[in-house]
Amino acid sequence: MKAILFCAVALLACGSRPVQRPTEARLIGTWKTAGAIIHNKDGSQTRVALRQKMEITFTADHKEIWHDYDAGTKAVARWRLRGYVLVFKLETASFWGPAGITRREKIKKLSSDELVFTDGRIDGVWTRVR
Repeated sequence: MKAILFCAVALLACGSRPVQRPTEARLIGTWKTAGAIIHNKDGSQTRVALRQKMEITFTADHKEIWHDYDAGTKAVARWRLRGYVLVFKLETASFWGPAGITRREKIKKLSSDELVFTDGRIDGVWTRVR
């Protein structure tokens, strides 16, 4: 009986803490641009090496911060995952438009050192900084 009570208390204690899903945990951190893949209408792909210096940081409290060092700009959004779809709503204006816009991009690959997501036309390729 004591063992059952102990297990029940342990489960309740563990269940009260928010648990990050594995995909969220791997996403959290800072990533820098590594390039892009453009999907052409004829089905071919064009790889582009970007000279632009841009970083994106995903925080555990679901804030997304974009730094475009070449343009000297910064954008902030709130993010969440719907399966492997990254949904983010801009809190500040950015190159996507004014604050309040919601965007969706599918995560195609997420490893310890590489992130690839797409809007269907262009894949952004990112490498982990920290």
